[in-house]
Amino acid sequence: MGKVPVYLVDGALLNRVHDIGFVQGGNSVEDPKMPNPGKTKYFLVLDDRHCRHDLCFVLLHEAVELEVMVIEKLSYEEAHDTVANPAELHARLRGFDLLQDRKLLRIGP
Repeated sequence: MGKVPVYLVDGALLNRVHDIGFVQGGNSVEDPKMPNPGKTKYFLVLDDRHCRHDLCFVLLHEAVELEVMVIEKLSYEEAHDTVANPAELHARLRGFDLLQDRKLLRIGP
C-alpha cells in the first residue's frame, strides 16, 4: 500500500456537503466517494472537531481498517468490528500518541 496521506478535514462541512453520517474519520475504501484532494488511491480523513488525544486513536482505527480491507479483503463491517475497534480499544487502554511524528494536511476552509 505504501504511504497513505492523512487529511484533517472540517467534519461539519463534510457532514453538510458529502455525508451526514461522517463521524470521526474515514478512508477511501470505506467511502470511495469521499472528496480526494490528493487524487491518491488510498487516503485517510480525520475530523478536525476532535482533540489531538482522540485523533491519534481515530487515526489508528482508520489506518488499521483500511489496511485489512485492502490486504485481507475484509468487508467494512468485518474490518471495523473485528479488527479496527479492538485495536483502538487496546490503544486507548494502553495510551500512546501516534501523532507525535505524523504530518497532517488540513483541508477545508
